[in-house]
Amino acid sequence: MKSCVVSGISIDYVSVCSPNYLHDAHCRFGLRIGADIICEKPVVLNPWNIDALVEMEKEVVKKSTVFYNSGIILLSLH
Repeated sequence: MKSCVVSGISIDYVSVCSPNYLHDAHCRFGLRIGADIICEKPVVLNPWNIDALVEMEKEVVKKSTVFYNSGIILLSLH
């Protein structure tokens, strides 16, 4: 996976605050461009999609963070 550079500026993280049904796709996009992900809950609508997202996160060695109203929960620890 390559990191994304826009106008000479690299993107370090993507904040996903889109409608719930788009979270999975937007998180995958962020990981594909080499960014860390900050996502509001729910990360995915279907529980089986989280496994694929975690596998992608491991492949690109990036972090995903899920925000809840009462704090932060990490999908995985690096």
